[in-house]
Amino acid sequence: QQQQHQQHPAADGTDELLCGPCQRALIVHSEDGLDELSIAAPTRMWVVERQADGSCSVQERRVAPEDFGLARHPLSAVTGGTLAERVECFRAVLRGEHTPIRDYIVLNAAAGVYAAGLAQDLLSASKLVQAVLDQGAAAQLVDRYVALTQEIVHVPEPPSAKTSSEEDEEKQEKHEQPQQQQQ
Repeated sequence: QQQQHQQHPAADGTDELLCGPCQRALIVHSEDGLDELSIAAPTRMWVVERQADGSCSVQERRVAPEDFGLARHPLSAVTGGTLAERVECFRAVLRGEHTPIRDYIVLNAAAGVYAAGLAQDLLSASKLVQAVLDQGAAAQLVDRYVALTQEIVHVPEPPSAKTSSEEDEEKQEKHEQPQQQQQ
């Protein structure tokens, strides 16, 4: 359950350091030791917000997956596996499968949505992220990103360029030709 603790106004001169150019920022540390929101345990969250007068405030909250409308899962349900297995788990989430990893992704993405000011509270942020996943918009975005990075990384070989093995074969042939002519 979300609990708001005493509001701590930033000390004189530290507003810019705390808030920077942001309207809202989150600092999180879960009770099971993660530096992100945990799907398995409550998380301490410090919400740093710029106020209307330009000052900055910090509110400490204790949040849990239930505050996002999500169930808790053991960390073992969202960790481990080979790279290929992890990619497949991510792709399953993008295909709309409801898994513990989906809840974990929703939990942390919702925190980002809330920090960006795109939702008024954590539950609304969670619902927004779930809608994006359910509508397939996230899958489309990932597909576009993958295609773009493959296009950027792929550097076509110039037509006259030869591989090192082709160059080695040519050198070998040139070396053999003079020897054949001498015989």
